[in-house]
Amino acid sequence: MKKEKKRPHPGRPASKPNHPLYQLFEERGIDKWAFAQAMDITRNHLDGILAGRKRPSAPLALQMSKLLGVSLEDILFPRVKEAREEPKHQDKVEARA
Repeated sequence: MKKEKKRPHPGRPASKPNHPLYQLFEERGIDKWAFAQAMDITRNHLDGILAGRKRPSAPLALQMSKLLGVSLEDILFPRVKEAREEPKHQDKVEARA
């Protein structure tokens, strides 16, 4: 008897990793399995990092930044960069005037 593949809950959208590097993987067409092997980590560990459940160690983050060609800050503190790029409230008000 064949096992059926588990389907996502019909009322719940499929979850997508929220780490900005996930977008980089999609844009560049990087295979997560091959990248995890190159980093000498499990795919589950990489998925945890991309989902924001785990943080990479400093040596792993350095290795990832070199391989991907991004800054170490982008690996360790992805949300800091996004916060800097968002315009402040005053800028939005001035732009409307």
